[in-house]
Amino acid sequence: MITLQITAAKEKDAEEILNELLESELVYAGFVTPIKSWKRKKDKVHYNFNCLATAFTQAVLFKEIELFLIKKFPQKDSIIYSTPLLNFSGQHEQLLKKETTSKVR
Repeated sequence: MITLQITAAKEKDAEEILNELLESELVYAGFVTPIKSWKRKKDKVHYNFNCLATAFTQAVLFKEIELFLIKKFPQKDSIIYSTPLLNFSGQHEQLLKKETTSKVR
């Protein structure tokens, strides 16, 4: 199990991405949080992300989700990364496994 974090430039983009992942049964649940991003001041272009979408999913779905986002939202600038979930309280782990699609069954 992992938490999936996706940065987005706009809150609307983060909400749209999270909604599509939920509808496609690639994630179990999630939330969107506004963030204040910081960047170095150099000659290079640095993107300014203002929102973070966090979702819960199976680790085996990470690559599938990454490819889904590239195909579904090629115009949206985002960064995707994950963090392992070591403990998932209650029945959420079983619900997550049941309510997300996976090619590994």
